[in-house]
Amino acid sequence: FTTNGTTLYQPAHPMTWGYVRCFTPPLPEGTHNISVSLDSTAIAESSRDYSMATASVFAYPQGVVTSVIPTRGYSIGGQLVTVIGFNFWDSPLLHCKFGPLISPSTTFFNATMLLCVSPPSNDTVPVDVTFNNQEFSNNSVGFVNYRRPEVLSVFPKRIPADTTEFVIVTGNHFKVFEMGFRCLFVSPSLTI
Repeated sequence: FTTNGTTLYQPAHPMTWGYVRCFTPPLPEGTHNISVSLDSTAIAESSRDYSMATASVFAYPQGVVTSVIPTRGYSIGGQLVTVIGFNFWDSPLLHCKFGPLISPSTTFFNATMLLCVSPPSNDTVPVDVTFNNQEFSNNSVGFVNYRRPEVLSVFPKRIPADTTEFVIVTGNHFKVFEMGFRCLFVSPSLTI
């Protein structure tokens, strides 16, 4: 690798004919040239013959996720999630990842905000971002997926009018969040 006029030697590992895997050194942001040598390790790095043709790789700053809004959504997915952080940029391979799943839609808004759609999941998952679909941010923020609450019954079914009474609601998928539960009482229109 050549960066800012400095040459950095890195071990390479042949994979198959025509493919070599190289591990990059920590590179500063910018474009860096890569060439390959087939000389043995017995020859000093500075004396090896390297390819005349080079390819280049662009090193970008790692994206950092600091928060998500909202912090939870239904397990069926489809929740629009605002991802807040820094070092975001508009890459053709830009994606949000919710746990092991890639977001079905990611939109670049600016260097500190992305809009992502949550995929289906039943778990609390980390949210990460990628700009090349290979490396992901490693400081993820959690997103809680939950099933839609389902009301099955209420007891008692009759209460005195114009008083405050306790009722017991039974159902499925009642999950406790930091803001607690709320019951919504709606009076349907009465027709006589």
